[in-house]
Amino acid sequence: MSIDKLFNPETVAIIGASREEGKVGHTVLRNFVEGGFSGEVYAVNPKADKVLGKKCYDSIKDIPEKIDHAIISVPPKVANKVVEQAVKEEIPFVTLITAGYKEIGEKGEKREEELKEKLEGEDTRLLGPNCLGVWDAYSKVDTLFLPDYKLERPPKGSIAIISQSGSFGSSTLDKAAEIGIGVSRFVSYGNQADITETDLLEWLAEDEETEAIAAYIEGVKDGRKFYEKAKELAEEKPIIVFKAGKSESGSDAASSHTGSLAGSYQVYQGAFKQSGVVEAGDVEEFFDITRELAYENPPEGNKVAVITNGGGYGVSAADHIDESDLEVAEFTEETKEKLKDILPDYGSPNNPIDVIGDADAERYEKALEIVSEDPNVDMLMPIVLLQTITMDSGIVEVLKEFNNELDKPLAASMVGGDYTNLHLQNLEHNQVPTFRTPKRAVKALEGLYQYKERNK
Repeated sequence: MSIDKLFNPETVAIIGASREEGKVGHTVLRNFVEGGFSGEVYAVNPKADKVLGKKCYDSIKDIPEKIDHAIISVPPKVANKVVEQAVKEEIPFVTLITAGYKEIGEKGEKREEELKEKLEGEDTRLLGPNCLGVWDAYSKVDTLFLPDYKLERPPKGSIAIISQSGSFGSSTLDKAAEIGIGVSRFVSYGNQADITETDLLEWLAEDEETEAIAAYIEGVKDGRKFYEKAKELAEEKPIIVFKAGKSESGSDAASSHTGSLAGSYQVYQGAFKQSGVVEAGDVEEFFDITRELAYENPPEGNKVAVITNGGGYGVSAADHIDESDLEVAEFTEETKEKLKDILPDYGSPNNPIDVIGDADAERYEKALEIVSEDPNVDMLMPIVLLQTITMDSGIVEVLKEFNNELDKPLAASMVGGDYTNLHLQNLEHNQVPTFRTPKRAVKALEGLYQYKERNK
């Protein structure tokens, strides 16, 4: 059964739609009423006549229309009974936000086993429990119980994010909005009593709006199934994983967080490499590698050309490249001669190229054009310092146009404060991967190269 209606329902029921602002059910209902969802929304609350202008029904069975997706936010002691009602009404998808299941220990484990029994052999599929659920930039499904003035929703884009952790997922979504990274779908799936990360990967791999999938994982439910599905899918669409619970202490924490058995990290590492998945080492890499893979095509090789108007950053970038799986490209003599023609006498035609602090956008553009045609160059890394007098906003248009026309992947870097960050966000909105330090740009390119190598 496809999980499409989880993301694209025509009818939604909010069960536990509270009248009280600040309550989970109230926030979720507000998301649907005010957030641009075009389908029908029904509120279920036997203690209220109306909430946010919506008539309240006593229970699911009283709703006059067939429901595609029910979002349940009720206390754990009654949550399973409500799920049972949804099953009886043959509602195809349920998001169970409620916590208090296996993540709390023995009592919760028993409750979760009872939940699974109610779903066994039935057509109803369940996301959760202990989750935030789904935010969809296109359908405007929004089950996140975090108000938008605290958690900004990002613009439409091509990156899907799935997260076992609601807190990690929500902060990632908020960060994406701040930077201007476009997101297609977001799912916080919690304890995965039914729908697993593998189910989500399978659907997102077929999703036309998604170009790359970023996943935060503490532990997978079925390791063999995950490995086989990831290996099948990664050849077609990049999958980037941030694995938490690597250490003994982290593994214990994962067990008390989402009830996950995190397992041996070495086993996960091997599975990621063999299946073609790219692993991010931390939160920054999770963001950086994902958008590089979403925006850029894989390179032919691992040779990088660095172009900068700040020589020190070129030296630093060369160090980071040498510490990675990448190499500093050696330019052909023809390239060096062409560079000499456009650079001042005190400029260097060697890699990294220092176009000098008095460079403007035009000189930068000429240098990019020359090195991009060098057969020894597989990737380009422009490092732009906007603080110099001669460098102006024109460099943004240069990088945008150049990236659109270029076959070779690019990762730009801009270092600075508010003025610089405005230009960086402009580039991000136009899907030019741009990073706040050269090291992050190098890690992003390395992830792109690793993806290519693992999926030959």
